[in-house]
Amino acid sequence: MLTRAIENAQTTVESRNFQARKSVLEYDDVMNKQREIIYAQRRQVLDGLDIKETVLNMMHTSVSNHVALAFGENQQLDAAQYRRDAQGHGGYLLRQGRRGILRRGNSLQDPRGL
Repeated sequence: MLTRAIENAQTTVESRNFQARKSVLEYDDVMNKQREIIYAQRRQVLDGLDIKETVLNMMHTSVSNHVALAFGENQQLDAAQYRRDAQGHGGYLLRQGRRGILRRGNSLQDPRGL
């Protein structure tokens, strides 16, 4: 009986640890993808390419989404909708607080607060 309780406890702990490692790996994958996007965009700037349209598109998408949320047009955005929206502007995320457009603090966050 004691052995079974120890096995159950060990299984529970291992399950939690597995889930924690899985979450860290998912987070790391997202960070790597964002890093690749940012470095590619940085390379474009260093190569002298104009990314003004990309930045304007990102701003337009983010502001439009904020307005839609503020006026009740999109009360609930699920992860799939957010990914589709992010793909619409190349997956780039703006740093919050720049030029007062997405000010919610000083950290990089999902533009819709998800």
